[in-house]
Amino acid sequence: MTTTEQSRATAQNKDTVRDFIDGLFTNGDLGAVDAYLAEDFINHDPPFGVSADREGMRAAGQMMRAGFPDWHSELHVLIAEGDLVVERFTASGTQRGEVLGVPPTAQGWGPMNCGPRCSNASAAS
Repeated sequence: MTTTEQSRATAQNKDTVRDFIDGLFTNGDLGAVDAYLAEDFINHDPPFGVSADREGMRAAGQMMRAGFPDWHSELHVLIAEGDLVVERFTASGTQRGEVLGVPPTAQGWGPMNCGPRCSNASAAS
């Protein structure tokens, strides 16, 4: 692979991660799981006890969107080299629905996240 091809692939991997975060979390598009995650996707730190595969990520996205309908993800840093992409983003929203048995609180919430790696323009882990 030439340097130009490597640069293009790295930029595509960054776009994949950015578009996935925006699609699933900011826009609540559950189809982003199928569009951006590889079929053999592995989440090495699955949230809320969901499975470590695509269906677990879909379930987490669905649960968070139901609990925080105004959920928004703000990307702060996106670093990529080869198939490794690391993002730092803040997710925020107001709890309007039940989440993990906790009734709506109408309070804001804003965790920080870092993750995944890309393979063939799909997030793989």
